[in-house]
Amino acid sequence: MAAPGWYYKEQIEFELERLGAMTWRYQDDQARFRDEREAAPADVELTSDVYGSVLRQADAVLETLRRLHDGAGDDKIAEALFGHIPFERA
Repeated sequence: MAAPGWYYKEQIEFELERLGAMTWRYQDDQARFRDEREAAPADVELTSDVYGSVLRQADAVLETLRRLHDGAGDDKIAEALFGHIPFERA
C-alpha cells in the first residue's frame, strides 16, 4: 500500500530543507503543475524558478533526495533530479 500524500509532502519538504534548497518547491496539486497534461495521477512536481520543473512519482523523488548529502544545494538537487549528462566533444 502506498503511503498517504501528506507523508510524501512532509518527507520531501524535510529533505529539501536538509539539502539547503533555495529555489526548489514541492507541489502535489496537479491543477498547479506547470504541465498538468504530462502528469500521471500519483505524480508530484518539484519546481524551481532557476532550474525548471520535474514530474515524478513521489516515492522516486524522495529516494533521489535522500541520496544527497546535507547542504547539497540547488545545483546538486537539479543534477540528481535531471540526471547528470557528461559533456561530449564533437
